[in-house]
Amino acid sequence: MLFLSIFTTLVSAIAGLALTNIRDPFFIKVISTFLSGLALLLSCILFIRFDPDSFYFQFHTTYSIGSESLNMLYSFGIDNMSVLFFLLSSLLVFSCTLFI
Repeated sequence: MLFLSIFTTLVSAIAGLALTNIRDPFFIKVISTFLSGLALLLSCILFIRFDPDSFYFQFHTTYSIGSESLNMLYSFGIDNMSVLFFLLSSLLVFSCTLFI
């Protein structure tokens, strides 16, 4: 659930800023910095709750795409190596929005 909330935060921020009619660059910077900081905070919580002794995917999420007759599934999770890259990419997004 935590992994899904991080993606939902980032996707809703991108969609919200793309669909808004506000053209003030300072407002857009403040909103994007706040939401990327929220995603960084959630990914730090995810990193703390991660169990490094497990060899399986953690925070695993699966969605069915389309009808059940097509049997198409979208599945994602985090393993031992990708948790570090996920945290680093969250830090990179936050620092890019902060210093631009």
